Order: sequence, then structure tokens, then C-alpha cells
Amino acid sequence: MDQMLMLLLLLLLSSGLQGDEIHSYTGSQCEMAKADIVMLVDGSGSISPVDFGRMKSLISDMVQNFPIGPNRVQIGLVQYSTDPKAEWHLNSHNNKQSLLQAINQIQQNIGGTMTGKALDYIRNHSFKPGVGMRPDSKKIVVLTTDGQSQDRAEIPAKNLKDSGVEVFVIGVGEAFRTQRVADELRTIASEDIKSHVYLIPTFQSAINISTSICRAATELKQLPSYYPTVFIIRLVLLLLTLLIFSSLIIYTHKTTRGKQRVQQNDTELEYYNLGVGGVPEASP
Repeated sequence: MDQMLMLLLLLLLSSGLQGDEIHSYTGSQCEMAKADIVMLVDGSGSISPVDFGRMKSLISDMVQNFPIGPNRVQIGLVQYSTDPKAEWHLNSHNNKQSLLQAINQIQQNIGGTMTGKALDYIRNHSFKPGVGMRPDSKKIVVLTTDGQSQDRAEIPAKNLKDSGVEVFVIGVGEAFRTQRVADELRTIASEDIKSHVYLIPTFQSAINISTSICRAATELKQLPSYYPTVFIIRLVLLLLTLLIFSSLIIYTHKTTRGKQRVQQNDTELEYYNLGVGGVPEASP
């Protein structure tokens, strides 16, 4: 009985209190995705108008692979140069056609390359419930840039990732052939660099990157324990587990005492039936 109680306790704890388990969906890789994705697009002056158009085509190609909708994938877009600018938020477009039209209408901002400033902006403004962020979705940023940041991006990138956002980086152009610039992008991206950093010579060669983003969007991790709702749910589960465990212990204790009493009564009955102390009937 004790072994069964321990097994039940472990099952209850494992079902309700695990924080890092990954649940992989079956079926088409992107069809089951539920993600809030913010595209962070470099619109600085070092990108030619032709390449900026190719960047828009790249984003459109990625969008085509996702099931866009309020219950599946939502996509917001922030363009940055010297300053970041939200072109639209996560909840601005709830169908693919509207989203593709918005991408086609983006105008390049021109300016410097302040990547760190843009990452801070996304953390503080883009992933908020008021602009469409959902608590149970995967949070993803896809940064597309052609050069080294003109400000420090390491700390803003760390803060963004620490908040639960997975970061992909697409580096385009000759600048990323130098180790120093490539290392900066690796610092910005999430771990498992091979699947989160893409260094490519032109925007035209970035065709299959959305495969990794699809995979990330369909691997839904449970929220960190510091989210209030999750903390309350886990606390309730823990209390229920302790209540059930205590009830089983009390039931087992009462059952054991009952059996001991029955055994004691049976012993007294058997002793009485031996005839000890009986007086034989007198013969006439």
C-alpha cells in the first residue's frame, strides 16, 4: 500500500508541476502552430531599395507557411533603423491576405542600425496583452539585418530571451563574413545556434528558413513559474495532491486499526470456544 501511495503522489506531481516539458504536435509541422511572432526588420540606409524589396519578399514567403489567425499564428512587424517603429501589432491582421497586403505596403525608413534599441522596444511594447500577445502561445522574434549594430545589442538580447522569447537571426550580406560581426548575431540569437542563426549572401537565398521557425512554433513549452496564473495553478495542484495523499494515509490507518480490532475479537472468541471454565452438566 505504501508503494502505491508513493506512485500516486509522483504521478500527480509530474502531471501538474513540470515546467520545462516540451509537447510536440503531430501532423503538418506548421498547421498546429500557435505562436506570436514579431518580425524585426532592418530598414537602415545600408540596405538598398532593391534588397529591401527582397527582404519583404522573404517575409511574405515565411508568412505563407503559417496558419494565420487569432487562434493560431499572429505576426507583428517592427522596422528599425536609428529608431524602431511598429508597422503593425500582433492582433492587427487576423488573416493571411490582410497580412501579405500590409507587408507589400511597408516603406523603408532609412537611418542607422540600432539593433539593441530595437530589441528593447520589442520587449517593452510588442509582447503585451494589449497588442495581442496570448499567454499560452510561443513567443518568437525573427531579426533580419545586413550589418553590425551601432549600439550594444548583447544585454537587450539577453533580457528579451530571459523574458521567454525565442530569437532567430537572419544575417544578409558581405559584412557577416567577418568573425566579429557574425559573433554578434550568435550572441543575439537563442541557443542551438545552428537552428537559430542564418548567415546568407543575399535575400534571395533565404527560402527555407521558415522550416526552423515552424518547428519552434510547434514546440510549445509551458510558461515559466513566475507567471501569476501558472503559479496559482501549480499551487492548487500541490494542495490537492497533499490533500489526496493525507486522505489516503488516514484511510489506510483506519483500515489497519479496524483489521487489528477484528483480529483481536476473533482471538477472544476462539479462546472462549475452547471451553475453558465450562461446567459439565451433572448426570442423573
